[in-house]
Amino acid sequence: MNQNKMDELATVSQLDPQTLGSETRAAKLALELVIEWMTNNKRTEILVDDENPIPCYALSVDDDDLDQAVGWLPRSVFDDLETKPVVRLNRLTEYLKG
Repeated sequence: MNQNKMDELATVSQLDPQTLGSETRAAKLALELVIEWMTNNKRTEILVDDENPIPCYALSVDDDDLDQAVGWLPRSVFDDLETKPVVRLNRLTEYLKG
């Protein structure tokens, strides 16, 4: 993953949520990082945990950077949250385009 973006995500994620735009910036960085990871690893979807109301990490993938990025994705990009949560590449790219 892009180390500069990971460093920026780490910095932004430590800001007080009241800081103007910090959550929005973290979500955008997370989207970019997960898209990059999925593209580089030729994955169209990633299963994510179902232990939390909003998924916090990828299943069957041992990558701390990916897990951190998944934790900052907006709730609306996850599919099948109630049954078997998954992140799909096409959904992420559509969301990022606006």
